[in-house]
Amino acid sequence: MPTTQPHAVALARQLFVTVTAVSVFIILWFLPTPGASPLFEQGSSVSYLTLGAFNITPIVSAFMLVEFAALIVPPWRKLRISGVPGRQKLRRASYVLGFILTAIQGSAMTQMLADTSGMQPGLMLISWLGACALIIGLLIAIERVGVGQGFSLFLLAATVLETFGTVDSLFAWELVSQSGEDLVSIVALLAVVGACWWIFRRPPTLGTSNDEAPPTGIDWRRWGIIAPTMGFVSLNWAYEMPTLIAAIKNYYVDVPSHGAGHPSPGWNADFFIVIGVLILGGIFASMLFYRQRYVLGLWSAVAEVFDPSYEPAKLKAHFKSAWIKAVQLSLAFVVVVFVADTVTHGIIGLLGAIIVGWSVAIAIDLQREISFRLQHGALGVVDEVHRLYVLPPELALIERRGIPVLARATCMRSLFHFFGPYIPIELMVPIARVEEAQEALELEHTDTP
Repeated sequence: MPTTQPHAVALARQLFVTVTAVSVFIILWFLPTPGASPLFEQGSSVSYLTLGAFNITPIVSAFMLVEFAALIVPPWRKLRISGVPGRQKLRRASYVLGFILTAIQGSAMTQMLADTSGMQPGLMLISWLGACALIIGLLIAIERVGVGQGFSLFLLAATVLETFGTVDSLFAWELVSQSGEDLVSIVALLAVVGACWWIFRRPPTLGTSNDEAPPTGIDWRRWGIIAPTMGFVSLNWAYEMPTLIAAIKNYYVDVPSHGAGHPSPGWNADFFIVIGVLILGGIFASMLFYRQRYVLGLWSAVAEVFDPSYEPAKLKAHFKSAWIKAVQLSLAFVVVVFVADTVTHGIIGLLGAIIVGWSVAIAIDLQREISFRLQHGALGVVDEVHRLYVLPPELALIERRGIPVLARATCMRSLFHFFGPYIPIELMVPIARVEEAQEALELEHTDTP
């Protein structure tokens, strides 16, 4: 349509910014740090000495520390609930602290290598600080003139790089076809991708049809956040604990290898029993961890504010449906990890499974944002939500004014329910209606600590 052409041109520029920023972040991972050339010349494995060695870790740590400090220090506490200006002040403090943490970490690293002949610790430290400043600049560029959520994209990129680095150091990859195992592995992987996409795209509803929104005016179809979140909590329990138990109890068994230097995994039958028990235990533990009764009561109270006739039974149906999908997702990951004959270490399977989930979540978040930008053009941030239960009421308040609104990075944020300080959900509306949306929100009453 002619009216969308200007939006498409602007969107292309924004996509270019995002792709360029992520590409630069990845390139830093492979660039040798100036001053560390002696070790590189020796052919040593020195991935920890590249410009991107610290990647986004110091900045993430800084965000979490600042968030905790804002809970403790009274003058800072109001910044958490004062809308975008307050959150921006906390974010700037996080960037400064991230720079400081990089200096501390870099100093410790250079001290460890001070006795190595030919090393230049001062130049290395300056280079790492420069890389940190560049990463911060890339995050700001994506936030202001790009598409997507910078932290989500960089976290995924860092995890992929870390995983492939670990895999490369553990064993050489060799795809073989023995008894159809590789075919089964590929089919299982495709099944997981499909399951993730289905869960995120078609989240459980509250007993309403796909063409009907609940009478509260809140489109709950868009917020099936419990399913993926619970699925990943169960996933952590299902893999981290069994891997630890396997190492302690010696559940690993030796089997003939496919070829010299390329072992195939073998598992004692008892280990699968441990897996099954811990999956069920993980689901039960995550129910306790998330205090479902508290969340259910809170959501019921919110629903009653908008519509006293709202049925709590629909909420219960929502949780039931979400748990069914969470179990399905967890079992699908188990299939991938323990069927794929290229996976010889549990932690690699865990990271691989998480990468699949993150990739699907980010892909859907980007698809939603791109579609929204094509329709509405330039966008402005109205609020940053760090509490998932605050999201539906705020959306309802904005939508009641007839203002189109996008909740950026909802899927990715739902996977980091307890690490929200560095992955907020940004509420974005057309730039011309930002002030109107802010008036509708009454920011002083939202995002309570």
